[in-house]
Amino acid sequence: MPDPVIVIDGVIAGTAGLSELGALDIDHVTIVRGARASETYGEKARHGVIEITTKAGAKDSGSKE
Repeated sequence: MPDPVIVIDGVIAGTAGLSELGALDIDHVTIVRGARASETYGEKARHGVIEITTKAGAKDSGSKE
């Protein structure tokens, strides 16, 4: 099965980006599927998107930890 698109702090990353990410660095994860994924990220996201916001990214965007 094809891999989903991985987005870390708003930047499309490959699976290599996941290996560099520590579990304690993650603020939250959102799974985006279907038409919304394709509308937001294009045809490459037809198999879904995993959006990861790190604690540093959450601080930059003004989200609460």
